[in-house]
Amino acid sequence: MRTYRDAKLMAKSLRHALAEKNVELGHGECLDAIARLFECNNWNVLAARLEVEQSQPVAENLPLPAGWSKAGSRPDLYTMGIDETIRHHGQHPAVIRCTLSGEAGKFYKNNPGFGTLMQMVKADAYRGMRLRLRAQLRSDEADSAQMWLRIDSQTTRAIRFDNMDDRALRGTRDWMSAEIVLHVPDEAAHISFGFFVNGTGTAWASGFTLDIVSTDVMETGMWAKQLHEAPANLDFSAIAATSK
Repeated sequence: MRTYRDAKLMAKSLRHALAEKNVELGHGECLDAIARLFECNNWNVLAARLEVEQSQPVAENLPLPAGWSKAGSRPDLYTMGIDETIRHHGQHPAVIRCTLSGEAGKFYKNNPGFGTLMQMVKADAYRGMRLRLRAQLRSDEADSAQMWLRIDSQTTRAIRFDNMDDRALRGTRDWMSAEIVLHVPDEAAHISFGFFVNGTGTAWASGFTLDIVSTDVMETGMWAKQLHEAPANLDFSAIAATSK
């Protein structure tokens, strides 16, 4: 069975088949037609998709900070480590930089994965506590640069989670403070945290701290929202005031 990786061969076969019926279609037009079969607007878009898959970006060999590891859906497309070319408050920050550019970068921007620098620790010392993760973040032409904190149980992933999706750094932003606060349930087993770039661009992080805070400190992200005591408006008869 042929896939989009066989697009050029399929376009050639299409052109020959049409020629046998006295229908002339240029090679570029055939490529565009095949691209649309695979839900790409034209051949350039599909070619960029192929370039992303086939490319082997040459990542800078940056030193990896001790205690941290590389992860994500496409860590192979990011340079990650210590940026020894700059300092923030006297320290070299960590950096995550997407290695793609050109047409491959354009395609990846619309179909992004992410790369993250992260740590995972046991939750034993934090159960029943409220944790605050802080860091300084900076971005350069980033689709999205975010800090994240996740709490897992032995059986369930992300029983608490905030990745700053509602307050991510987008584009180019100077150094700014980022903060996540989550409660650690009694069934917590692991705590993971870090920062990531989603899509293209670059992000730096510096000065991470993970501290226990008072339960008076509000949780962030979806956990900061007040939940209803019971289900409401199940028949959709009431209209939200903000939509009137």
